[in-house]
Amino acid sequence: MLKKLKSLSLNPVLRVKEDIPFITDNYNYIVDLHLGKEFDIKYVLEKLKGITGVLETGLFLNTCNKIIIATSDGVKVVENPNRER
Repeated sequence: MLKKLKSLSLNPVLRVKEDIPFITDNYNYIVDLHLGKEFDIKYVLEKLKGITGVLETGLFLNTCNKIIIATSDGVKVVENPNRER
């Protein structure tokens, strides 16, 4: 599965704790994706769902109405046009 994620340029990293792969309560591995700043989240979700062995993505699309981002230049509010109210 890591090879497939690498081939999609998703930069997978197996989550480890004390140099041992982290295993969930259900005996699954967790792979963190290092996507960088600019990526298409819908593309990522579609590709992940199409990989045999991926049980869950941890992506929660359209779950909030707005995002508030604090930066050194001030606060930015981003409304979600796709979220049903």
